[in-house]
Amino acid sequence: MLNPSVIILTAVISLLISVIAAFEFRNIAEMKGHTGGKYFAWCFLFGPVGWAMVIALPDRNSAQTVLNRSQAEADSAPAEELPEL
Repeated sequence: MLNPSVIILTAVISLLISVIAAFEFRNIAEMKGHTGGKYFAWCFLFGPVGWAMVIALPDRNSAQTVLNRSQAEADSAPAEELPEL
């Protein structure tokens, strides 16, 4: 039979690891341009399901950069030229 102190120690360590992982995935969500609060909760409460959700998030920052770059290219193109078909 397991000692109760071993069970408590294991529970505390697993809770600590879950909190650290949830904070890291919240930071990843914020780097991708999303608000991190709800993603912390998903990652903390649901573990790998929340992690997969954060991994699958689109990167809003790079999408905005690509959009700005394509808009700048469109603005700098001469108006009289037609694109090739």
